[in-house]
Amino acid sequence: MGAAVTEENVKEGIERNEESSSDVDEDAEEDETSTMGLQHIPPLPSAPQPSALAPLPMAIGTSQFGGQRPRSMSPALHRRTTTLQNVTSPRSYTIEAICAVAHPTPTHTLASSLCMSHLITGSEDGYVRDYDVFAGANGKTLLTAPQRAHCAVVEGTMKAGVLRYWWENPKAGAEDDVVEDEDNRRSSVTSLAMHSDALWALAGSE
Repeated sequence: MGAAVTEENVKEGIERNEESSSDVDEDAEEDETSTMGLQHIPPLPSAPQPSALAPLPMAIGTSQFGGQRPRSMSPALHRRTTTLQNVTSPRSYTIEAICAVAHPTPTHTLASSLCMSHLITGSEDGYVRDYDVFAGANGKTLLTAPQRAHCAVVEGTMKAGVLRYWWENPKAGAEDDVVEDEDNRRSSVTSLAMHSDALWALAGSE
């Protein structure tokens, strides 16, 4: 049997199609408005996360590559680099004596710190003397008449060395009072060695 198509059935079908299309349009508009609203919402601030590759504190004397760090400049080397700047090798030069260090007895050995702030001498009388080279060369203390004669300074003026300290070089057995003469309690200094920063010095005898 065939169904009869009436005008009322056609109108009902058209109304249903319009309602379904309107529902679809409303849903699409709602989705679009919701999407547009989400685009304007600023993102929530996130807490800073600790970096997994943060460098660890380096141990003293080591670098981040596992090797040894270069040593810092010592005080003596720092003074020397600041004092001697732009040093070149001249083709010729002259030596002019401006300071003399008088010793009462023959001097066998010399030693100094890296910056030449300390100059120690070892003499036959058994004393080790420490002189300030820069204070003597830049000072205003002049040699006395006996010192000038001892240093064979005939003409002109000559500055005198500035003595810091002096020490005795005891002879072996002097601490046990084996040697009674005070002059024989000291041994002649024949060799010297000094630390680059003048932290210590060594004296040797025959």
